[in-house]
Amino acid sequence: GISIRKAASISIGVVMLLAVGVSTSYLSIDPSNTLKNSLTYQFGYISLSISVPILVGVFIAAPFGVKIAQRTSAGLLRIIFGIVMVILFIKTLIGLF
Repeated sequence: GISIRKAASISIGVVMLLAVGVSTSYLSIDPSNTLKNSLTYQFGYISLSISVPILVGVFIAAPFGVKIAQRTSAGLLRIIFGIVMVILFIKTLIGLF
């Protein structure tokens, strides 16, 4: 089988590629035709006043997450991943009703 570390690396790479594509398409949409321009510094569906603080936080926190993941055993990473997936599943189910 494939190691959990390799699977996580592949997953992160795929998410990054998808995020670039979706962000590019969201930037190219003209919000004046589809929704009210209610956020400051908004380009398409993306507001810089929201996305820049998130990006800064990600770039600051990502190295710490990598260090923690490298020090954590593969079994514990699987358990954490499973718990996160169950929480997201429950949240999605609750959102349907």
